[in-house]
Amino acid sequence: MLLAMKRMEERLPSNFLRIHRSYIVNMNHVQEVTKNRIVMDADTYLPIGDMYKEALSNYLADKYLGR
Repeated sequence: MLLAMKRMEERLPSNFLRIHRSYIVNMNHVQEVTKNRIVMDADTYLPIGDMYKEALSNYLADKYLGR
């Protein structure tokens, strides 16, 4: 399963980001990012895996802080 997720991650456009070993999200649909989770809508909260926090932080910095 992890290999399939890795292949999928490599083929998706840059607005898709892996946030957990089980989740790849379209960052265009994220409503909120907190320390440990992403809010997609009123009913969908996804955890952020420790291994993916740095990549998420870098994405947000590049996209929204212009670094």
